[in-house]
Amino acid sequence: MFDRWLQHWRDPKRLPTLGSVQASLEAWYATPLGQQLLVEQMKVVDEELSCLFGYHLLQISVNRQLHLFNNSRIQHRINVGVSLKEEPLAGVDLYSDAHQLPLADESVDVTLLHHILEFSPNPHQILKEASRVTIPRGYIIILGFNRYSLQGVIKPFARSLTKDPQWRYNTLSPSRVSDWLQFLDCNVVRQRTGFCNLPINSRRYLERTNGLAAAMSRLESSMGNFYCVVARKDVVGLTPLKPKWSHEAFIHLGKQGAAARSAARLSLIKMSGSRRESK
Repeated sequence: MFDRWLQHWRDPKRLPTLGSVQASLEAWYATPLGQQLLVEQMKVVDEELSCLFGYHLLQISVNRQLHLFNNSRIQHRINVGVSLKEEPLAGVDLYSDAHQLPLADESVDVTLLHHILEFSPNPHQILKEASRVTIPRGYIIILGFNRYSLQGVIKPFARSLTKDPQWRYNTLSPSRVSDWLQFLDCNVVRQRTGFCNLPINSRRYLERTNGLAAAMSRLESSMGNFYCVVARKDVVGLTPLKPKWSHEAFIHLGKQGAAARSAARLSLIKMSGSRRESK
């Protein structure tokens, strides 16, 4: 029994496909704990989007009907529905595989990734696609579950005792995500956490501890249940190099050019004189 549990806990393929758990995840976001998490995440996202401008905003989330960009000043917003089937859902503007976005290079001003990296077998490819479609000096905002939190401490035990999808994700630390972003020429400008509370799915508990959780969130500690990483895509431009002409070389070339012009004039004079003599 213990060996089976240990094998199940160490199984590298324990991450389920997003298509198989997406409906369950969306149902979990409708629970008291999921709703409280979204409230706290929307506060953070609203603060980050308040100072970002542009023409196009792209959101990729595990919750297809979620809109974290409602208070953004960017008018054109694209909500990508990541699903194996193109199901007609309200609020979804585009159905696509997050690993291969059908968008042109450098066409989006702000890209918002909401927990999509943790439920992907290849999160680096999703981040690479996000960097590809983001314009130079554009921004990428990433939301994920914080491993250095109360939820992160409970996760290994909850994952071994239940098959609920909110516990069966690939843990990615903010430092690891930051390393990937730097590899893609993106510099992290801000990093913060939020929602410092036990992940107990009880409305009564959440209401009683709401004040304490808010006070702990204001301390800006690294113990929040989720993290937010804001990165700017910085592409280094190429500076044209001018040839270094020395003064002596310039004089030498000038003398050679003058000598060549004098020789050409002399040859023309000789040719014209010979023609006159022949006549």
